[in-house]
Amino acid sequence: MVDLTNCPWGGLEPAKLWFCEAPLCSIVHRPSETYSSFAFVIAGLYIYRKADKSKNIHYLIFTIMAIFIGLTSAAMHATSSRIGEIMDVSSMFGIVNFCIVIGLKRKYPSLSGLSQLGLFILFTIISSISLTINNEAAGSAMFGSLILIGVITEYLMFKKAKVKPNYWLLVKSIGLVVIGWGIWWLDILKIVCNPNNHIITGHAIWHAFCAVGIVYLWRFFDQFEYAPSPFIGKLNCKNCVH
Repeated sequence: MVDLTNCPWGGLEPAKLWFCEAPLCSIVHRPSETYSSFAFVIAGLYIYRKADKSKNIHYLIFTIMAIFIGLTSAAMHATSSRIGEIMDVSSMFGIVNFCIVIGLKRKYPSLSGLSQLGLFILFTIISSISLTINNEAAGSAMFGSLILIGVITEYLMFKKAKVKPNYWLLVKSIGLVVIGWGIWWLDILKIVCNPNNHIITGHAIWHAFCAVGIVYLWRFFDQFEYAPSPFIGKLNCKNCVH
C-alpha cells in the first residue's frame, strides 16, 4: 500500500479496497476511478429528463440514488479514504434494497407504505454493518447477496404472475452489472492491470456498466405505478405479457 500520509486527504483513515490504479499524491488520488464515477450522475440526470413525471414519483428516487452513488464513489476514489468507501458502498446497498422492497410490495400487496420504508431502512442498516467487518471481501459478498435476493424475488413473481412486465429490461440491467463485476474482479486482483493508466481502467469500465445498468433498472420499474408513495405500487405497463 502506498503511503499517502503527506498527501491531500492523508489524515483520513485509508480505504480497505485498493484497486489497480496507483494513487497520485494530488487532490484527486485516482483520476480514472474518480472521474468515471460521474457516469452515475449522468445516468441520474438522464432518468430525470426521460421520465414521465406525471405517472409516478419513483423516478425521483432513482435519480437521487444514481447521483448519490456517483458523488460518493468519486469521493472514495479521490480521497482513498475509509469514510468515502463506506459512503460509496452504502449507497450501492441502498439502491438494491430499494428495488427489493418495492418488489416485495408487488408480491405482498398488503404491505403498507410505512412497513416498506421500515424494511428499506432495516435492510440498509443490516447490509451496511458488513462494512464494519475487518475483511475486504465482506462488502462485495453482501452486495452480491443482495442482488441474488432481488433476482430470486423477481423470479418467484415472474413464475406466478398472470400478467408479466417486460423482464428483458431487468435481464439487461443484471447482465451489465454481472459483466462489470467480472471486470471489477480482474481489476482488483491485478489480473488485467496497468497501475500507471489514469485514463481508462477496469474499475472505470465497471462504473460505466453499472451506470447503464441503473438506467435499465429504472426502465423496468417504470412499468409500474407508485402512488401516492414510491413504496406503493401496482402493475400498469404497455409491454406486459398476458
